Amino acid sequence: MAVTFASGNGQTVMGPPPAGPLKATTAALAQWGVSKDKLSRNASCITSGYVQNQYPHLQSPSYVSPYLTTCIMTGG
Repeated sequence: MAVTFASGNGQTVMGPPPAGPLKATTAALAQWGVSKDKLSRNASCITSGYVQNQYPHLQSPSYVSPYLTTCIMTGG
């Protein structure tokens, strides 16, 4: 099963976007289980983000996404 979630807040800024808070992708690890007290499994995750700035010469708004994380959960 795959689980995807967003964390942090997206930002809209005028003009050039700020430097991204992440590399293109970052490996992560999440723990999961049958209850919050029994997190006996690990899931491999990839966290990424993106910056959108279509018209920098017009000083248009830029968008920096929240952190987007996808985890692949195997076994049961």
